[in-house]
Amino acid sequence: MVEELQRAVYKMGRLHRDDPVVLKTKELIDNFRPLLPLVNEVANPAMQDRHWSQ
Repeated sequence: MVEELQRAVYKMGRLHRDDPVVLKTKELIDNFRPLLPLVNEVANPAMQDRHWSQ
């Protein structure tokens, strides 16, 4: 999903280079992207309550 958003923002950025909304959205996506592996691990159905106490 983040990759789709990143592609869409990239395309919008080509059309609206100086639009502050596009620039801010791109910044937010770029900042969130490194967190995706952690989000995937936490969302894993195999993650159980006992894992949180470790």
